[in-house]
Amino acid sequence: MPSSTPSKLIKKIRDGERILGGILFHDFVAFKERFGYDEKLEINPFTVEAVVKSFVDDLEKYSQYHGNIDPDVYKQSAYWMFWISRLKPIPLSLGSHAETNKCRHPCLRRDEYGFANEILAIVVGLGKIGIDFSQLGADYHKITKELIYQLYYREINPKQLYITLELLHRNISGNSGAQKKALQNILSAP
Repeated sequence: MPSSTPSKLIKKIRDGERILGGILFHDFVAFKERFGYDEKLEINPFTVEAVVKSFVDDLEKYSQYHGNIDPDVYKQSAYWMFWISRLKPIPLSLGSHAETNKCRHPCLRRDEYGFANEILAIVVGLGKIGIDFSQLGADYHKITKELIYQLYYREINPKQLYITLELLHRNISGNSGAQKKALQNILSAP
């Protein structure tokens, strides 16, 4: 039964909405530098504000619906990823300026379209659960590309993302072959 009194975590997140926008901007600057994006790549502050508001609103709805429980880190990460990839705060360049969009990460640099918003979503989401995207080994490149594909081309929802994030985190922490196979199956499903 939904409740109207927010959990302590949700209240803290709601009170820190402006700070979250600054954190996301900081994450973007670090992302741009770490992955070798062109210095001209920018982030739209109005869209960042919409991402943060949507993130906080959805977490609050989730928490209220489930009796004001505090959403775990996987759910928080999933909502960040969902709203970044959905609202796309990085406006992409076209034509002769398209080079601005390209990622220099060895796993992703061959893609014509840079998938900057989707990669930012993954970097932020993984960062929130303690995984450094740039440190993922070659055996995770296929999973990463599948996740980017899902974020860009499919109607993915936060529930799918938090299950995926939890499996990925457990897989990286425990290096279980069965978990890695389960993760690949989830990402490959239509």
